[in-house]
Amino acid sequence: MEPVNVAVVYYSTSGNVHALARAAVEGAEKAGACVRLRKVAETAPPEAIDAHPAWARHHQDTADVAEAGHGDLEWADAVLFGTPARFGNPAAQLRQFIDTTGPLWFEGRLADKVYSAFTASNSAHGGQESTLLALGNTFYHWGGVIVPPRLHPPGPVQVGQSLRDLARGRRRGTRRGESGGGSPPGPSCRRGRRRAQGRPRRLITSRSTPQPKEYAMTTHESEIRALLASRADAQQTKDIDRLMSFYAADAVYYDVVPPLRFTGPDEIRRNFLRWFDGYVGPISLETHDLTLATGGDTAFAHMLHLDSGERKGGLQASIWVRESVCLQRSNGTWSITHEHISIPIDPATMTVWLPSDKDQPA
Repeated sequence: MEPVNVAVVYYSTSGNVHALARAAVEGAEKAGACVRLRKVAETAPPEAIDAHPAWARHHQDTADVAEAGHGDLEWADAVLFGTPARFGNPAAQLRQFIDTTGPLWFEGRLADKVYSAFTASNSAHGGQESTLLALGNTFYHWGGVIVPPRLHPPGPVQVGQSLRDLARGRRRGTRRGESGGGSPPGPSCRRGRRRAQGRPRRLITSRSTPQPKEYAMTTHESEIRALLASRADAQQTKDIDRLMSFYAADAVYYDVVPPLRFTGPDEIRRNFLRWFDGYVGPISLETHDLTLATGGDTAFAHMLHLDSGERKGGLQASIWVRESVCLQRSNGTWSITHEHISIPIDPATMTVWLPSDKDQPA
């Protein structure tokens, strides 16, 4: 059975939620999962962060943790979200990330995944349960399968303990009582870490049940969509190493610039660097009309991209790009083996079609 992909996506101010996230990663890896730890982008102004030493210190200590992207959600079979409690709601930074996932939801790419959550607050009952319930509302809309922690440890049920757990918000997800200012965790915090470590095993078990053949086809399509989304994200951020990780060693790439045909990672890499160099900053790349066909370990995809951004020389322009991609699956991993790029032109004027002309009748 192939390993389950688990994404742990979190926001943390002083490091307590980060500690829970690390415990979840450890638990998932022990259960045999492939795991990605991702933080969401910090949206608070630098002066607000610098005014709190614990916040500033944690922000610096976790600078090397990769930021979450849509591709991480598509890649994952199971996702754990972590957040501090903010007046009974998730932190604004996590909500900001979640609020950008509309295009994925619209195409059904967040459905049928397993979701869970964990939280922490400055006080023992600081809105933890309502924070987890608020995240649950999102999971319902996505069409996800929600996996809470089990109510009791193995052994006899203790009714009094059950009521206390309910009052403390333990039924909905893992919670942790924080100490202000990033002070050392007490016994309840250590219990929170243990619960966080155990959560991924239940997520993985939920996702590892044998599926019918038609589900495997859907899984392959989901994997390819996740790969293409991650590739687009790498292109937009000009992350060349991440981008090249999606291409096979014998990949062939056809482009609209000489020498038109690029073979192997070195030539393809140089061509992408040439493309990146033509833009002053990030590249905006919208994917439209993505169509997939899969069969066994081979897949084909074709799509349109709206390529825009500020080019060197001050030109602000957008063009449509057509793309066809062939992928092959080896050892459980999809790679791009063939890619063909073309730019549509108006045959009457021999000029590139502008974005406003896309749906114009021939």
